[in-house]
Amino acid sequence: MAEQSFANHVRWVPAYHYFIVPVMTLNFGWSIYRWKVAVFSLDGFVSVLTAAALAVFTLYARLFALKVQDRVIRMEERLRLENFSLPI
Repeated sequence: MAEQSFANHVRWVPAYHYFIVPVMTLNFGWSIYRWKVAVFSLDGFVSVLTAAALAVFTLYARLFALKVQDRVIRMEERLRLENFSLPI
């Protein structure tokens, strides 16, 4: 079996990496720009906070899924090791 590493196990999800992340980044930048141009109003501040929350939510949704995947892989490896080391 070939050695696994980040280089040979990268998964690019086009909808996430090429659509959602750029849209959230543009949304955050655009709300900062609008807040700066519009005399730093409270409404602009809420808009920036909302855009930041959406961006963080987008990143954490991906990170949480990756953490669960890592835990499942570790559990599978532990179970294989336990089954392999059982006396016959």
